[in-house]
Amino acid sequence: MVLAAGADAPGARAIAARLAEAIARPMDVCGHRLAVRASIGISVFPSDGVGSELLVRNADIAMYAAKRSRTGIDVYHPRMSARLARRVQLADRLERAIRHDGLELYYQPQVSMADGTLVGAEALLRWNDAELGQVSPDEFVPLAEHRGLIDALGHWVVARACAQLREWEQRGLRLPGRLAINLSPRQFDDPDFADRLTGHVAACGLRPDRLDLELTESGLMADPDASLTVLATLRTAGFSLSLDDFGMGYSSLAHLRGFPLDSLKLDRSFVRGMLEHRHDYAIVVATMAMAQSLGLELVAEGVETRAQADALLELGCRRAQGFLFDAPLPAEAFARRWLLQPEPVEA
Repeated sequence: MVLAAGADAPGARAIAARLAEAIARPMDVCGHRLAVRASIGISVFPSDGVGSELLVRNADIAMYAAKRSRTGIDVYHPRMSARLARRVQLADRLERAIRHDGLELYYQPQVSMADGTLVGAEALLRWNDAELGQVSPDEFVPLAEHRGLIDALGHWVVARACAQLREWEQRGLRLPGRLAINLSPRQFDDPDFADRLTGHVAACGLRPDRLDLELTESGLMADPDASLTVLATLRTAGFSLSLDDFGMGYSSLAHLRGFPLDSLKLDRSFVRGMLEHRHDYAIVVATMAMAQSLGLELVAEGVETRAQADALLELGCRRAQGFLFDAPLPAEAFARRWLLQPEPVEA
């Protein structure tokens, strides 16, 4: 902690910048050159507290905000406390939801671009909390990763997805293709993850080839060697493997060639802009060429208009999902629409 008598917020920022610069200077330690980055949170007397305990607490809150900022320095603002309070509440409610089956899977069809017939589906996690209302996965999934809840959350998703497949099959309804579920890169931190997943699917009475496991580029690239080991085990077990949100991360062709993947999922942002922005169109064309050269299936996400579908089909894309074909649906609604009485959607 640093106490700067008489400094206002701009003055404290200037001091913090000098401290961060000094700390960042490389040091030679036992023949190794080391560099340290500081995250600095600032609170100002008396606006952020009149007592030392409150000032220190608010500076600590600002420090965690600084960890996410570009400069690594942030000044306390009351909204930071509100965000922290919501995160604490979300974590508590999410843990209860996992324990008491308070989550739900929705299912979005993946269709053939040629005739609109069902060729698979993706299971999408939804959380409608009694107190908080509808909470976006973009908010609660990163929180689950940060708070150590991702293993329990991932276990719930696998258990629910497998149970749903079994329930449909017992009713004589078979999903064509595979059901895709999303994995968090944090799940790969567990060296026994692949074996546990395989065992759990077998215990549900299903074969691994009924599931497509979707992973993100950034997750795989965090530790490519460890990821490759886990993916090889999963692929050998019979799971299909897809790279989700392709184009938003930093995979190189060399990395993709080394991973045992089956398909790429083109990120929705490029599909959305492909007809208006030539750069997005060029990325779509290049990604399709890459997928074809590597022998991978390409699935276009976020297809919302017939013009997009026509353009993708003309380029050779064979599979897609998006609101043009259907929104994510609760299990029973999905079964009625796509499994009981399949209704091809012309693309």
